[in-house]
Amino acid sequence: MNFMDGTVQLDGERTVFAEKNSKLLLPVAKDAEAKLAPYIGRDIWLGVRPEHIGDYEQFRGPASFTGMVEVVEPMGNEIFVYFTTGSGTQYVARIISNEEPRAGMPLKFAFDMAKAHFFDKASEAVI
Repeated sequence: MNFMDGTVQLDGERTVFAEKNSKLLLPVAKDAEAKLAPYIGRDIWLGVRPEHIGDYEQFRGPASFTGMVEVVEPMGNEIFVYFTTGSGTQYVARIISNEEPRAGMPLKFAFDMAKAHFFDKASEAVI
């Protein structure tokens, strides 16, 4: 599982996860907003499995961003793509693609935020 360090914030009317040390803002799924409300402004971890991060064509939606591809690992019918978001932390996505991304190039990714997990950083408890 990928773990992102960040905070829960309000961005206008929506609740977002803001990754530390980057400009990445990910809109939280509607069904998670209520449980995250007490954590506004607090440090949390967002956990997301590689299969719930895809290239933009897989998970079109508001939780999209551009990451820098560092390593590409073809595995037959899927590709593991190791990327960074600007925070200095490397993450891994499992994408299904007919075109292999190239290391050193930007790629538009998207998260399936309905599958995201949130953890209280202080207690490490699931939120």
